[in-house]
Amino acid sequence: MGFVSFGLNFDLRRFGIPKDPFGSLMITNIGTLGIDEAYVPLVPYSRVPLLIAMGAVQEVPVVKDGAIVVGKVMRLNVTFDHRVLDGAHAAIMARTLQDYFSNPFERFDTLPVLTP
Repeated sequence: MGFVSFGLNFDLRRFGIPKDPFGSLMITNIGTLGIDEAYVPLVPYSRVPLLIAMGAVQEVPVVKDGAIVVGKVMRLNVTFDHRVLDGAHAAIMARTLQDYFSNPFERFDTLPVLTP
């Protein structure tokens, strides 16, 4: 079906097969398995150029306001297809992700408070 859908570019939605079931990237949470770092391989059937693996959250010493405190750190490991992205684009993406995750309250909306 992959050859017919992607190779021949037939629209098979009327048969219940989505045009692109994987989107543009895949994210996997390896942290739930207690794994801190892993690089996921590109899999041909997904046809995505970018895979992100989220590691386990760990408590480590970090510097905050000039003092060493215990902080929570999670590693993001990225695998990308060099045929689609080159190193310069990957570096820009890495800096952008680092900025967003380093300053989440400045970059994302606040979450609503849920009351029971």
